Amino acid sequence: MPRLLANHKRPVYLFLLLCSFSFDVLSIESAKISVSVTDTPFGQAVTASTEVSFTPSEFLNLVKNAQNDCSWIENCANVKVFEGTGSDYQLVQTEIASPWPFKNRVMLVYSSLFMAPDMQSLTITLSDALDKTPEQDQNLVRMSNVSGEWKMERLKSRAIEATSTADETVTYRLSYTGTGLANGNIPSWIALTFLKSSTEKTFENLVQHFNTSPLVVK
Repeated sequence: MPRLLANHKRPVYLFLLLCSFSFDVLSIESAKISVSVTDTPFGQAVTASTEVSFTPSEFLNLVKNAQNDCSWIENCANVKVFEGTGSDYQLVQTEIASPWPFKNRVMLVYSSLFMAPDMQSLTITLSDALDKTPEQDQNLVRMSNVSGEWKMERLKSRAIEATSTADETVTYRLSYTGTGLANGNIPSWIALTFLKSSTEKTFENLVQHFNTSPLVVK
């Protein structure tokens, strides 16, 4: 009997931990980063947006360097580019560290990059690489129905007061939409909580990386 009770402590502890974690997530709304998640027949879906002052070119350089440093992607274990290194169309594998006791998830997608000629808008489209097989690893679970899109668009310039002249504050709307099935034995409510917190933290990481502050989302 004592052993049976000890075994039940783990799921209870995990439940309490994630409940408190979910409460923390809800309190982040004041950070001006808008995130919503839903459960759909095709998997968990997320939409997120904020306003930033770093440029599409700077963000694109960060994305292209993800295989060397993906620390801005929350819970990213590693990123590998199998095809199209240095080009605007790549085959990319991303390993996401999952909460204990679940196995890490892996996404294998085609990434298509498009920068507008004026360098003021950027679109990154992600689609599931159904014709490819990720590196074999028994400790990884492949996600399915993966799709996503990053978008950056310049917003109307705002004049700010300076000592002697009026400068322009150039801001951009950064947004992300994505879906995917976590698969394996992760309960849907845990997957949704994890997705929401990871997305919020990723946006916060981006803001911090470029040493800017998120602006009010309208």
